[in-house]
Amino acid sequence: MSLIVSLFVVVATYGTCHGLKRLASAVSSNPSSFALSLFLDFITSVEFIVVAFELGIVMEHYGLAVWSICLYLSVTYQVIFWKEFGFPVPLDRIMEFVHGKVGAAEAVIRAATLLLTGLFAFRLIGFLWALEISTHHSGRYESLTTAACKVPFGVSPTVSLATEATGSLALGLGIPLIADNPTLANNSPMAAVLAISGLVVAVVLCALPLSGGIFNPMLGLVLFGGCEGHTWTEHVAVYWAGATAGTLAAQLIYPAVRKAVYRPLEDTTKKKA
Repeated sequence: MSLIVSLFVVVATYGTCHGLKRLASAVSSNPSSFALSLFLDFITSVEFIVVAFELGIVMEHYGLAVWSICLYLSVTYQVIFWKEFGFPVPLDRIMEFVHGKVGAAEAVIRAATLLLTGLFAFRLIGFLWALEISTHHSGRYESLTTAACKVPFGVSPTVSLATEATGSLALGLGIPLIADNPTLANNSPMAAVLAISGLVVAVVLCALPLSGGIFNPMLGLVLFGGCEGHTWTEHVAVYWAGATAGTLAAQLIYPAVRKAVYRPLEDTTKKKA
């Protein structure tokens, strides 16, 4: 019964937030307005954090296999329905400025909004758990305090940093490679979605015992910020610098990787045409 409650929380969160985003987009007179972008970032961040914490309960009580299935379905939903709204990753907002899509002020404000919203969602999940709507929620509220939380990895911060950087690099290269695959894009876009979800889950599972497989400074902040086991300097190095370094490296080398992987295929296609 408790599993059903947790799954209901996840589905209800996704459904409510999706409805709010659709409504906001429909009533906005300017679909590219700064205010709408901030609101969409806010809603997406809330659903991301609430779902992540609720799935943590699923992992704790039902094991890695059940959690992995739930994570796979969750990521599949995100890939399908978040694409037009943008994923709640602060670095992505900064990279939009680097690529000339938005101004510096907008990029900084939107990145800061994601971080602040993450903290708000953290309080929201605390309120939800305080209601103790299932037996697995009982006593969970107390675990959210910095006095009670602990970084659960028995490895050095250096290993965790390398893991976050490597995982971010793998995702930064793997996801666009799958999305840009000409065969999948033209013939089976849903297969590309499922492959991206599989990649994300696989990378998270590999990193799980070493860093948690966070790859997002916002999630790292609300999960482990101020917890026993890392100083704030180590926390920033692992979950901010690590993820940033891996993501930036992926963006820098992706054009060359894509050319090496798909150029022969594209040349073959042109010859056949």
